[in-house]
Amino acid sequence: MIPEEETLDRKELALAYRCDDIEEPVFIHGRSVFATAKKGPSATSLPDWIVYQERFEVGGRCYLRGVTAVEPEWLPELCRAKCSFKPVSGREAEPR
Repeated sequence: MIPEEETLDRKELALAYRCDDIEEPVFIHGRSVFATAKKGPSATSLPDWIVYQERFEVGGRCYLRGVTAVEPEWLPELCRAKCSFKPVSGREAEPR
C-alpha cells in the first residue's frame, strides 16, 4: 500500500496500471525494457495493455516484473474470464 504521506501526481499516475484484484496503482519495474528506453518511461512509450508474471512491493509501491505488451483484441482469447463483453455507453473505454 502506498503510504499516506506519499502522494502521486498526475505525471506518475500516467505511468501506472490497474490490476483487477488490488486498488493501488502498479508500475512497471525500472529494470524492464519498457522502463529503460533511451529517454526513460513516458505515458506515450508504455503499452496500453499488458500481462505480467509477477507483482511485488518495494518501499510501499507495487511493481510488475515479467511484463509483456498485448494487443487489446488478444484479451478475449488470453483471459476470457476477465473480459466483459458489453457495449460501452457512448465513449471509448480507457485501457488503463
